[in-house]
Amino acid sequence: MNTHPSVQDLEALLSGTLSEDQSIVISAHTDECGQCGRELAWLHAEKELFAQRARGVPPSQVWAQIEQQIAARVARKEATPKGLRRLLQQTFHDQKAQWFAVGAAAVAIFGIVAASPLSPLHKGQWFSAKKTQPDIVAMPPAGSDHDADDADDASDADSAAHDDAVTASTKLTDPISLEIVTTAAEVELSESSGNEAKLTLTEGVVRTAQFVAPSAGQSLWQLQFDGRSVLQDGHLLLQLPVGSKVKVKTTSGDIHASGLLADIDITTSSGDISIKGSQAVTVQSTSGDVRLEAVRGEVNVNTVSGELLLQNEVLRPVRFHSTSGDLTIADGCKVADCKISAETISGNVLVKSLASSSFVAKLTSQSGEITGSDRLPVEMKRHPGQRTEWTAKVGSGTGMVSLESMSGDILLE
Repeated sequence: MNTHPSVQDLEALLSGTLSEDQSIVISAHTDECGQCGRELAWLHAEKELFAQRARGVPPSQVWAQIEQQIAARVARKEATPKGLRRLLQQTFHDQKAQWFAVGAAAVAIFGIVAASPLSPLHKGQWFSAKKTQPDIVAMPPAGSDHDADDADDASDADSAAHDDAVTASTKLTDPISLEIVTTAAEVELSESSGNEAKLTLTEGVVRTAQFVAPSAGQSLWQLQFDGRSVLQDGHLLLQLPVGSKVKVKTTSGDIHASGLLADIDITTSSGDISIKGSQAVTVQSTSGDVRLEAVRGEVNVNTVSGELLLQNEVLRPVRFHSTSGDLTIADGCKVADCKISAETISGNVLVKSLASSSFVAKLTSQSGEITGSDRLPVEMKRHPGQRTEWTAKVGSGTGMVSLESMSGDILLE
């Protein structure tokens, strides 16, 4: 087939509602096309999680179910699969049981991220619509002047599409709540001057863009690009008033925010995220890394293997869930409102700048330890059949850094 199948076609393939001929054609395409193959796998993951929800299992119970399964498998010492390259760097006290635990949790958490209601799959169409009939074009003789002119015109059009910036703006009376949906576009967020929202799009093929106010019963503004709600590629610079709320859904595009005092909610598969000077931050990521600096509000980050880096003093609660991703606290934890909690299978928590920090480090783990604490008082509590609890006091112990993990460590530098 000459074009990629639409999301609707892939969903129909999974549900078995296509004709036999259509199923053969689309299946053959997904076998050869890596992009469409990943799309089909993502849709399949969504379908599985929705089926679980239909059986009455809320997402909040998924982690508890994983822990119960892990505990049972550790007790039985079952053989386990290889996987997750980051975990290959870890040394486990019970290696077989740990690998099984990591594999099971990674699959479960990836299902949650991929099937999230914030997934880009729930908004718009990623691929061009399927053509039922091929276009018939009259071709001039090879080597004719007309052929060369057409090539020049096409080249000029492509150049204009990539070089010219597309802009749009709208006047506002208050901060807004806005949703952005992309596949691979890079998104940059910053503060606007006054009550106005502006966008500038470069490096793409889009010709028009506009802000769309919420309709009756809706609360979110939308962006449209050539009449579509999904931006495939390019570099999008978006300027918003202070106090706005932004939702970004992307597959692989990177997201940057600097100096925008807004609540930011991001869902991504592999895009990296860098946010400086915002309010509250929420992130759902599979493998994309997250870097936060001088964030003033609460932080909630969920990843499979993506890492979280916290820079500047942590002033509000931070919650981090991951299978194998590490959490790095670059500038310590100093105040009472610094409450950092992490839950991982094998991910570590690294705390730097101990000389100026003040917190209690608490680790609950099957085989992990608090390391780098040679000069600190460390307590260990171990009960038969339960995880070991480690605590270490840094400075006067004002804040709190806690980790619950199968094999992750708290590393103090």
